[in-house]
Amino acid sequence: MKNIFRISILTLLLLVTYSCTDDDKVLPIPPIGANVTFIPTTKVIDFAALDTSAFSGVIDDATGNIESFTVSAKIDKADGTSTSVVEMEVFTTFPSDLSFTGNFILGKLGITSSDVNPGDIVVFSGVALTTDGRSFGADSLNGDAAGAGLLGAFSLEAPFFCEFVVADAVGSYTATLGDWGGNGPYGDYLDGYVEPTVVTAIAGTEPNTIVFKDLLSPGFDLTVSVDPTTAIAVVDGSRVGSGFSGYTGAILNTSGTAFYFSCTGSFKATYKVCVDIGCFGTPVAIELQKN
Repeated sequence: MKNIFRISILTLLLLVTYSCTDDDKVLPIPPIGANVTFIPTTKVIDFAALDTSAFSGVIDDATGNIESFTVSAKIDKADGTSTSVVEMEVFTTFPSDLSFTGNFILGKLGITSSDVNPGDIVVFSGVALTTDGRSFGADSLNGDAAGAGLLGAFSLEAPFFCEFVVADAVGSYTATLGDWGGNGPYGDYLDGYVEPTVVTAIAGTEPNTIVFKDLLSPGFDLTVSVDPTTAIAVVDGSRVGSGFSGYTGAILNTSGTAFYFSCTGSFKATYKVCVDIGCFGTPVAIELQKN
């Protein structure tokens, strides 16, 4: 009797489960997306060595379903104009080495070195074709993939740079401040704020550093450290005021990668704004151009 009862209960459960299953309401498992990664070796192109200096790194198929990956590029110029977008190379094996010299890029775009300047930026875009025929690019990825790290090889930038020289960088600059979360200039939230029409830059006490005197408020300077071989600039913990937006302390830290081109006197950076108790989430842009 016990065995018969157990079998009956099991049969009843199976019948109930089967009867409650509606195949029309079972969602199909979506196919896997596409993810192509890029690990850079060099991030900038030396304007003085366009034949040999290259933007390079390793490109790889992170999802194991990439049929091909097409890399295209354009150049965004400092004057606000851009070239057309042109295909650079199509990759069909992974991992692969990507290496584009400055002259290779210019040749593909049909221009010469006289058409660009240090500070102009090569903007790369990638399109992945999966083995089942779907296409993915930076514009068609999931909206959550907004950060540069998440976009992988789909959206990359490489500037033409000139070697940083402190003597070329010192002098007077005009500063342009970005908005604080779209609510007006950054300086409006800074205690003791002074409109930075002209700012003086002097050599810092450490090698390859520049100090912008009284940048945003009297007595507080912005100190920038620059790698002379890449023109990558860093601001780490530079206090630019006594208080910010009602909090004590006003500290700037570089957010992302910033470049300082001493040969053109151009320094553009996006900053994380911090106070004594923590940092704000909204980044702030500051541009300094030598007069």
